[in-house]
Amino acid sequence: MQDNPVQNNPTAFWLGLVVTFVGLVGMIYYIFIASGHPHLKHTIAFLVVAAAGAALASFARPRAAISETSR
Repeated sequence: MQDNPVQNNPTAFWLGLVVTFVGLVGMIYYIFIASGHPHLKHTIAFLVVAAAGAALASFARPRAAISETSR
């Protein structure tokens, strides 16, 4: 695998988790709490933010180091 600055980066992992939960909270707010008619554009935007945060967190999650001798 290529060296990626996001891979195995704890700061990027936590940022991804925070962005995911911000997206989920925003989506829940616009689905259930916002009065009046549902805001579909806002709901979809927060869904995209949550998906982007989950993708970032999955790429940056901490992994055990793999040595060449263990392969």
